[in-house]
Amino acid sequence: MSQIETELYLISTKELMDNESMFYNCYNLITKERRMQIDRFVLKSDKCLSISAELLLRYIIKALNLNFENLQLFNTIHGKPMFLNSNIQFNLSHSGEYAICAISSLPVGCDIERIRDISVGMFRRFIHPNEYQMLISESNEEERIDLFFRIWTIKEAFLKNLGIGISEESFATLEVYKKGNSLSIQQTYNDNIYYLKEYKLNGYKVSLVSLDKCIRSDMKQIDSMQTIIETLKK
Repeated sequence: MSQIETELYLISTKELMDNESMFYNCYNLITKERRMQIDRFVLKSDKCLSISAELLLRYIIKALNLNFENLQLFNTIHGKPMFLNSNIQFNLSHSGEYAICAISSLPVGCDIERIRDISVGMFRRFIHPNEYQMLISESNEEERIDLFFRIWTIKEAFLKNLGIGISEESFATLEVYKKGNSLSIQQTYNDNIYYLKEYKLNGYKVSLVSLDKCIRSDMKQIDSMQTIIETLKK
């Protein structure tokens, strides 16, 4: 198929949390493997996030005029989900009340994190020394936390792009640095040039990292889960 534009989709889980009938409707639409995974979750919020992530991917595949059932999903050795029989690249993430899905023709990674009060020092082992200095130089605590979650989502999106697994070592050796008013990635894994995009979402930090230079600038928010259900049932 033709080149797919690199872009990011977003859906809220609020409808699933508030509507029991919709929850079970969506539960029955997902794969058996994900239902088994969801059944092990204790919190309904975690169940809703996982359901929403898969249905968002299915919705995008449908929008590309493809049949999800014909695509073979598998997980790499480090757990990154991919299609075995298609060049479509995707990545999923969720946090708080949102699930996101990045789609591309090239390797892509994404991450969303709800901003919350944290002590930066508690995460020092995950942070490159230069990042730590950049963070503690921020005199305003709110701005320091904001910057921390920007750095975190960029690093996680990058590592998910590579599909190498997220660990203390991989986080600490990867450096995110300031380049003017923006942030950039300094990495030693390969010679590729990676492009990143940060998206605005109140109370959250959202990042996407891709080999594609032409990343769509806006994030596509699906207005309701009902829209996804109706699309998938057509």
